[in-house]
Amino acid sequence: TGGALSNTILGGQVNDIDGGGFASIIGGDNNNILFSASSVISGGSGNTINTTDKSSIAGGGTNIIQNASEFSFIGGGISNDIDGSIRSSIAGGSNNTISASVGNSFIGGGSNNTIDIDSYYSSIISGSNNEIIGSNRSFMGGGDFNIIGTSSNLSTIIGGNYNELNNGEQCNIFGGNFNEILNTNYSSILGGETNKIFSTSQSSAIIGGTNNTLNGTTRSVILGGNNLFTAKDNIVVVPDLTIRKSSAIPVNSSDSVGDYGQITWDSNYIYVEV
Repeated sequence: TGGALSNTILGGQVNDIDGGGFASIIGGDNNNILFSASSVISGGSGNTINTTDKSSIAGGGTNIIQNASEFSFIGGGISNDIDGSIRSSIAGGSNNTISASVGNSFIGGGSNNTIDIDSYYSSIISGSNNEIIGSNRSFMGGGDFNIIGTSSNLSTIIGGNYNELNNGEQCNIFGGNFNEILNTNYSSILGGETNKIFSTSQSSAIIGGTNNTLNGTTRSVILGGNNLFTAKDNIVVVPDLTIRKSSAIPVNSSDSVGDYGQITWDSNYIYVEV
């Protein structure tokens, strides 16, 4: 122990406290507290708190809290890192990182998960290789290789693999694989594979299916199916059926107005385009 008074090492071996004050190492080995006042390492091996006050590491190995990450906590696991993020926590797992001006964020476990670049109040519960980057108050439930990218505040991905939300607020992907919501607000994809909502769509949804696309829509929905596409607003699309309130009313049985399978209506009749 060196550089400041009132630091305490209670047990273990090859532990060191340098600078700071009122810091403590309870046990374990090769743990270090460097210039970090009122911080605690309870045990484990090779853990470090560096230039960070009032933070703690409970155990595990080669975990680090550093660079003014005050009031932060690592519970255990291996090689987890809180770097420049105040009031943040990593419960366990391995190679998880909270960094770059992030605050009040949480990683529960898993491996190689990252919360980075101004993603305040965000969480990753588990899974592997998931990222939240530049999005506040966002949530990742698990899965693998999922991304919530920049300006996707208040957004959620619950499981699945290789799903992505980017540049759209209050959007959700619930499972599935390779689904994308890009440049879109208030929209959701519920499962399926390679479904996509993009191009300033608003308040739209895809429910299951594969390779379905909503392009620039408002209040539109695709229900299942495969390779379905629409760029129209206020529409519900299912395989071989389109239901839409429209002013495009046919004038006779041979009128080709509307899309195949489209249902429209007026005050007297319901029309089906066949």
